Amino acid sequence: MVNKTRVSLPPDERKEEIINSAWHLFYEKGYSNVTIKDVIKDLHIVKGTFYYHFKNKEEVKKIIVNRQIKTELRSLEKIFNNPNYSTLEKLSNMIMEIIDVYKDTEKIHNVYTRNPELFQDILIKRMESLEKIMEKLLNEGIEEKVFNPSYYDEALEFLVVSLSITLPIIHYTINLWPERKAVLKLNVFTYNAEHMLGAKRGSFDNIKSQYWHIVKDTSIGTIKT
Repeated sequence: MVNKTRVSLPPDERKEEIINSAWHLFYEKGYSNVTIKDVIKDLHIVKGTFYYHFKNKEEVKKIIVNRQIKTELRSLEKIFNNPNYSTLEKLSNMIMEIIDVYKDTEKIHNVYTRNPELFQDILIKRMESLEKIMEKLLNEGIEEKVFNPSYYDEALEFLVVSLSITLPIIHYTINLWPERKAVLKLNVFTYNAEHMLGAKRGSFDNIKSQYWHIVKDTSIGTIKT
């Protein structure tokens, strides 16, 4: 048997190595099927090294989820703070940014099917994180008279849920539907968005067209006919 010599790394680098190894194993085997022993074996480190940096596997998962959400949030904040965008352009670009996370359908499928715990945590954290920026977007739209919601709290929740869950799921499954059904689903979303936000009829047509153009021009857009 060949003994592999452990390389001594600075604490921060070792911690990062453990996180990366755990994420790779979660992706390949599923969070519930990975043990701390698997991570230790993968890196050829001792048990004490893992526990020096982390209390348990749950703590590693939280770091992975938080990093994912922070990356998304930075991109959304950059869009919101762009003075050259109107409110609707900001919303459109935010939608495309969230959807871009789902462009690698095979990877996303593996996260869904192998890591329901990880996926659930990402959705919850995403909704929590999106509330503040969606509130600012909604208020800006009201000030610009682009939005005039009858029910403010419900309109805000609609934005949060749509960007966190509804649109990603529609995008993830869009290639499973006949084109007529896929278009219908987008029409339902845009109609509900205009109704909930109190926007003029047709305000979201450009967003729908932009999204449909992306779908038709990418591999995910292999729409049934």
